[in-house]
Order: sequence, then C-alpha cells, then structure tokens
Amino acid sequence: MRIRHFTYVAIKNRAARTDSAEICSRRNNFFPLDFFEFSSGFFGVRNPFSLFQKMFSRSRFPDDLSPNRWTRILRETRERARVSGESILDLAVSNPTAVGFLWERNELARALASGSIEAYSPSPRGNADARRAVADFYRETHGAEISPNAVHLTASTSEAYSWLAKLLCESGDNVITPAPSYPLIAHLCGMDGVRTRDYFLNFDEAENRWATDFCSLENAIDSRTRAIFCVAPNNPTGSVFSDDEREKLLALARERNLPL
Repeated sequence: MRIRHFTYVAIKNRAARTDSAEICSRRNNFFPLDFFEFSSGFFGVRNPFSLFQKMFSRSRFPDDLSPNRWTRILRETRERARVSGESILDLAVSNPTAVGFLWERNELARALASGSIEAYSPSPRGNADARRAVADFYRETHGAEISPNAVHLTASTSEAYSWLAKLLCESGDNVITPAPSYPLIAHLCGMDGVRTRDYFLNFDEAENRWATDFCSLENAIDSRTRAIFCVAPNNPTGSVFSDDEREKLLALARERNLPL
C-alpha cells in the first residue's frame, strides 16, 4: 500500500496544501492538520487525539490526559477478574442499573403508558409533577416542608455539580471536596475553571466508619472558597454523616458564610 504524507491547513473554510515552513511562518492564521493519503484515496488523521488536544482549553484540561495510576490498576483488576472468572466488588460503579437493584417494573410500565408523557413541557427546574413528588416525599417521610419551586432536578449528580460550580464560583475560585470521593467532581469543576481543595475522610476503626476530619476541612478553606461539597452516601466509601457531624458542618458553613 502506498502512503504519502503531507499537511493540510485550513483558513476561513478554505483548504490549502503547504509545507511545514509556511505553517511556521503563518501560524497565527493557519491550523496544521496531519493526514495520511492512502493509495485508495482514503485520508486518515495521524494521532487524532494529540491533534485535537491542541484545540482544547489549556486552563480547563490537563496536558496529560492519559489514564492515571488508579484507573490503570482498576482496569487491570477488572481484566484479571474477567479472565479468571473471579467476582470483584467494584466500589467505583455508580450506574444504578448495574448494581442489582430490583425495579418495580409494573409501576414503571404504568408510568410510561400514561398519556401525560406524550406532551413535552420543558422546565429549567425539572418536570413540575416530579418536583411536587419530591417535595411530598420530604414532607411525608421527614416532616420537612419544601416548596416544589425550591427543588431542582438534574439529569445526574454530575450535571448538578457542574451547575453548582457555575452558579457559585468565578473562574479561579475553589470548592472544598471530600477525599476519598467521586473523582469526576474535580474534573467537572476544572472544566468550569473552578479548583477543588480536599478535606479528608478518615476511617475510624473503633467506630468502624468513615468520619470527617474537621481539622483538614477548616484548613482547606481560604479567601477564594465558595462552597463546601458534602456527599452522602459517599462514593466510594459508602459513608454517611452522623448527627454530630451534620451539626458541625452546618455550624462551620454558617460561621464562614459558605453554601453547603
């Protein structure tokens, strides 16, 4: 197969073939793209990921987007388990359809068969009936009176984190997040130009539970902190806050005037 390598550059929707020297001399107007031309007439981008990475925001994305150490360990563990037939308990799974929940399928079928779902009524807060159902749940189960207008539904917790970063922070601000916790929080905040600062969850062997390290939490707060993120149940520890921890968190948030 004959392969001929050359470079295309694009300017204002026009394509031109040029050499590297010209690209260097006119780099402010041209964006270089490396292609291979196969004898069949097919064109393929050489190393497309590195190509398009040049176009990414440098302030929002790290230079090295390769899998980190923990991702590599997890992939290797999953592959060994697949080959050996062993069963592993993957604490990183957050897909509710992949963790063995038993769904009320008849209830779901009735809901999907309802004529009301045929009409699309978009709302920035989420479906009004669903928000009322959430408010009713908190009133009936927890005795908390919450207006449906105070309930905001998102497609996922990931979308919620991103919304909060946009709502509460300017570029360069930070939020305080637990460690260990869901690694996507830092990635989502970073895409909005928001930094994360960690407070620690320590395993208390005597209590057999993960507990909040309030010393690290207070030390993480600085002049550009705009919120404290708390996750319960935490991913991947599964921990929840004790009554004492909740009171301390609320008191600290009030004292520092920070959303919790």
